[in-house]
Amino acid sequence: MVRLTILAAALALSSAASKHQTITDLLKNAQTVDAREALDTPLPQPADMWFEGQLLDHTDAANSKTWKQRYHFNKAWFGGRSDSPVFVYINGENVADPNTTISSSYFMNELAQKYGALTVSLEHRFYGQSQPTGDLS
Repeated sequence: MVRLTILAAALALSSAASKHQTITDLLKNAQTVDAREALDTPLPQPADMWFEGQLLDHTDAANSKTWKQRYHFNKAWFGGRSDSPVFVYINGENVADPNTTISSSYFMNELAQKYGALTVSLEHRFYGQSQPTGDLS
């Protein structure tokens, strides 16, 4: 939660810096949006997607072995412009939940709706279905 708050602050500051605005200007022009209300509209559960050619070893150029890494995405709020943000959630040491990119319980999704962002949830290697080396048991 702290990381997402810091991310939101960084996005606001970087946006202000690129337009030569101050935080005071942003606060004066801020629109109050109840993102929770809009998130209550049910979205379809994202399908499993796969990075088919994910490199197994990013540090060895001679090693060309690849594996499939699972991810989910939601483009319902995506602005579609070249400057629209992309929010990536790395599931860490857990199985990826397809609902991560649409659930109202994630602050990331409130921000995504407010800023027109694409949300992506990436499953960490060795968890869930993202198994680069197969079954070792």
